[in-house]
Amino acid sequence: VYQQLKVHRPDLLFASVSGSSQIHYDAVTAAQRVGAKTVFMPMSWDNISSKIFFANVPDFVIERGEQNVKITKDIMGLSSNNVFKVGVPHYEMYYDYLENSDLEKRKEVFFEERGLPKGKRIILFGGSFRPFHEAPLLKEIDDLIESGVLANCHIFYRPHPERMKRDCTDDIGDYNFQHLTFDEEMRAAYSKRGLGYQPSLTNFLDLYNAVDIMVSPYSSVMVEAGLFGKPVVGISFPDGVHFGDSSVQAMVTREHFRHLKQLDWFTDCDNSKQLADSLQRSLAIANENRREGIRKDLEHIVFRDNLEYSDRIINCFKQIVAEMSEEGSQNANSSVFVATESKIMASK
Repeated sequence: VYQQLKVHRPDLLFASVSGSSQIHYDAVTAAQRVGAKTVFMPMSWDNISSKIFFANVPDFVIERGEQNVKITKDIMGLSSNNVFKVGVPHYEMYYDYLENSDLEKRKEVFFEERGLPKGKRIILFGGSFRPFHEAPLLKEIDDLIESGVLANCHIFYRPHPERMKRDCTDDIGDYNFQHLTFDEEMRAAYSKRGLGYQPSLTNFLDLYNAVDIMVSPYSSVMVEAGLFGKPVVGISFPDGVHFGDSSVQAMVTREHFRHLKQLDWFTDCDNSKQLADSLQRSLAIANENRREGIRKDLEHIVFRDNLEYSDRIINCFKQIVAEMSEEGSQNANSSVFVATESKIMASK
């Protein structure tokens, strides 16, 4: 990386990453060694707060919303002029779906295609990427429905397409379910674990639209459900099998979840004995039809205005280039280096 930067001598390096990648941190350090300004755009909600460590802090950071702007300023010590909020590119399709779809019709079609029982309140259980013993928890919810504690409900189970290996069997086939529909789109990923699978995003949006509430071990899918105005139950109690840094419980105390836990439509279930009460509370909130209020609450996490996402990014770079020009660190023949997930590219 350093050798390439020495040859090309860019004025600016732009690095964007969705997880934790050493090449991006090396690129930032190397760019600063050759006198280039650096722009870092984390694509994951928790990149800054829990996934990365920079030996050298980038000059500018582009974030998803006000929450992460504050986190970035606090952790990296950057000023407000050096941290921008632009939203999330892959969430733009969520807004487009909500604003331009016949939601009731889409829900009706989804119920028919997936064989869901009409008239039932649908509890979406979003499976965790991190190790968590989900099958017995699903069975417990199923038993609550069977006993009448959760009246007129049905579970839709969508496991994570790339979920980590578990230290237990964790197979729903080991249990007899009365009120659960498995997301058949995820069958191959569930049976051949660890291979990874990219499901249909259109089906994903129809799913969020069709359900009443979301239940999940702590994950970014809780925000996605909230963007559709759905109340959420976050599972934060231990499963008794998985512990340590890779477990779901390790995520619960992370900074990026702090704001979400303060919202009244979000229920933190930190004790398995509170499961029934937590689900009943969330279902009651769903009956209150607070969709717009829930979506409004998430504006602190996910920024969006009337501009196209691409225009927001362009405006950020206009401000960055303007500041560089004032400092005398940009010239007429300026070049930009772009660090992707696997390589580094140069452009004028």
